Amino acid sequence: MVFPTFFAIENSLSFAESNASNIMNQILKFAEKLVKRLPLKWLRVQQEIQKLKEKHIYLPTNEVIALVDQCGVKQEGQKVLLEYLHDLGEILYFPDDEALKDNIVLDSVRIVDMLKTIITVIDRKLREPRLRDAWRKLDKGILEEHLLRHLWEKFNFSDETFDFFVSLMQKFGLVCERKTTKGSERIFYVLSRLKPERVDTSPIDYNGKGTVSIFHDFGNYLPDDVFQRGATKFIERFQVEDSEAKLSYEHVELDIDQHHQVLLDVATIKHRRMFQTTIIRRTILNRSNPTEEDKKDDPSPEVCKKVLKFLESALKVFCQSGGRGVELTMYIRCVCSPNIRDAHMHIVRTFHKDVLPCGSNGMEVMRYRRLFGDNILPQDKHKPNSALPQPQRTQTKPKDFVDDAIIATVSEEIDPGWRRFGVRLGLQWSDVTKYNADGRQTHQAVDKMIKFWRSNVSNEKHQLKAVCTALTQHNRRNLAKKVSKGDVSDGTPVNTKQSEIFDDHDLLFICDSLDPESWRRLGVRLGLKWTDINGIATNNKLVKDRIMEMLVTWRDGQSINHIPTMIHALRQQKLVQLAELVCKRHGYGLHSPLVPGFLADFDMVFIAEKLDANWQSLGISLGMNQCEIKQIKSDFSPPMVDAIIEMLIKWRASQNAKVNQLEMISIALDKHGRKDIVEALHTSYHNEDDLHSKYLPTWVEQMEVYV
Repeated sequence: MVFPTFFAIENSLSFAESNASNIMNQILKFAEKLVKRLPLKWLRVQQEIQKLKEKHIYLPTNEVIALVDQCGVKQEGQKVLLEYLHDLGEILYFPDDEALKDNIVLDSVRIVDMLKTIITVIDRKLREPRLRDAWRKLDKGILEEHLLRHLWEKFNFSDETFDFFVSLMQKFGLVCERKTTKGSERIFYVLSRLKPERVDTSPIDYNGKGTVSIFHDFGNYLPDDVFQRGATKFIERFQVEDSEAKLSYEHVELDIDQHHQVLLDVATIKHRRMFQTTIIRRTILNRSNPTEEDKKDDPSPEVCKKVLKFLESALKVFCQSGGRGVELTMYIRCVCSPNIRDAHMHIVRTFHKDVLPCGSNGMEVMRYRRLFGDNILPQDKHKPNSALPQPQRTQTKPKDFVDDAIIATVSEEIDPGWRRFGVRLGLQWSDVTKYNADGRQTHQAVDKMIKFWRSNVSNEKHQLKAVCTALTQHNRRNLAKKVSKGDVSDGTPVNTKQSEIFDDHDLLFICDSLDPESWRRLGVRLGLKWTDINGIATNNKLVKDRIMEMLVTWRDGQSINHIPTMIHALRQQKLVQLAELVCKRHGYGLHSPLVPGFLADFDMVFIAEKLDANWQSLGISLGMNQCEIKQIKSDFSPPMVDAIIEMLIKWRASQNAKVNQLEMISIALDKHGRKDIVEALHTSYHNEDDLHSKYLPTWVEQMEVYV
């Protein structure tokens, strides 16, 4: 189950106060969508299989199917049930694999015990002196069959069952059998047995004459087992008979035919671990009559296509396994970077272009196009045209299209405040927060966010200019210059708009001007609860993101009166300059009153504290319903003052934004003989206007800085 947001849990809080209740609500909403229920017979089958686990690690497939039949599951539903139990992790069932289809693994936990005797924990009792040489080879990644049988001796497997579990390990890329005509027993490569070595961690640069390298990224993170399993699968597919692969912890050398060698490495570029594959063309010097094919410098295009096609299919499987959900991205190294540690990498989907953009110059990729040719093998050319990938160059792209290379550059170098950069691009904050991620996934999250923007932006929009403008407004002018093909503007000026509703750009405008010390108090003045504000702080690491989240939360809880409420809250916070800027932005005018007679929460508290027990009649005079007032009294008193505040705020919310609330409340109070409150309220209100006048000259001087 995947949720669009992360939930931080604080164990010291009660269930109601912690995020656990939010998780529970999400689960319940998800459960409501599961309209299809499982048959009771399926549960019976699951219970019977759990009983069998106590005695059996595996059973023949026909025996398990007989059990399913006894539980009353119809024949057409039996395979579906077994696949469902496989997805749950209850069993291991591979009906489409010729080597595995005849058996079903019931106890995956005991399978782990079998595997760890090979790849991790070794029982000292198993290290017999007669097997000393075999143990030494195993530490170098070579497993001999007689040692494997010794390790599994306690399971008492038949030859057929032994072959089944070997095939199961091969299925997951844990071992592969060496192709050899020498000797009678089998030998396996086990890369997971290799120990980390202290070697130079700089990636090997095999991109010279006669070589070509491609890189695969797994979302900035390459687990050790992915490289080991990927390399194991590669050896299994491409190894040449009687040619031994050279193995080390993060480096494998393998001959794939008499003309080519492939090197598999872990390359660390800009602190990101990538799967590097290098294809080498070896010129045969010791032949008396080398052929024209031998004299060619570059690797064979057919070999390059086969290698890439296999990598794309095999590595994607590892992304999906284990619930990682990591996106596989292919890169090639740009020639602009002499230092491979900090190399500029280009994302490539298909090799159909002649040039890739790199700053003001272009990187020629005709060589990659010739060698990999959109990953279409010669035998694929005989397939119908509809089965072939459609060339992207036939698509109509908008002016100055932001391609994957530009997106990669921005996502690699953008600062941690990338979510606010997304708003500057024109995305909604609610859309941006869907891509929230921890530190290791930031690059991937930003990449997906910009691609989402690109797919939804109008074709008439100048995409590159929009990205550069957003970067400039985000104080990343140097990065804007790096990705642009021309001059970078200073950003789009803020236009005055007649609107009383805040959009995300308005909130970001306020967010940029708030300081880290006072934003929580502003949230309280806007009407948010202190506990909710602290929750926002817990769920966001950066202060500016906390401020933006707080402002969006407040805005989404309002129906009308965004502008006057915000202006009065800012004035109460003594942020008069910012209040005036918001005024200017929304066309209220420089010297005009903000909103004539608007009453803020502070004013409501001022009135409520001076009223007596006759407050309900004041509410009726203001036009409120008697039943509504009684309900407020029931819900909020005692103390009585809380009920009065609630009544006044509800009355205010029902008024039009242009109504002079000060005048209306003064008339009602005067009718009830409370001129003292009217006079005190007007005095307090005018004192606040004096504060506004005090800060006005300073704002005039700095107007050009903000707008």
